[in-house]
Amino acid sequence: MLLTFSPELQRKQIRGIQQHLAKKRRALEELQAKLRRSQKPGAKGKGYSQESLWKQVQKICSGQHIAKILHVAVSKVRGQLQLSYRTDVSALPE
Repeated sequence: MLLTFSPELQRKQIRGIQQHLAKKRRALEELQAKLRRSQKPGAKGKGYSQESLWKQVQKICSGQHIAKILHVAVSKVRGQLQLSYRTDVSALPE
């Protein structure tokens, strides 16, 4: 068996993961904004339940290793749902 390593292929793969991650972060930012709007007084619609919000998060974070890199939390603080996330930079390929 012969194994080869291609630095160019590795760079392209890393760039692809970074682009994918940026897209997922933008989607989470949009979801955060929708959540904030839905919780304002006089907001239209039924809003989010903790379960429905978590389903949206799972939908966004599915795919290429994203769950290992993006850590998302849905919590309730003083009766308000909150969505927070962070990127685990140690999980990113170098």
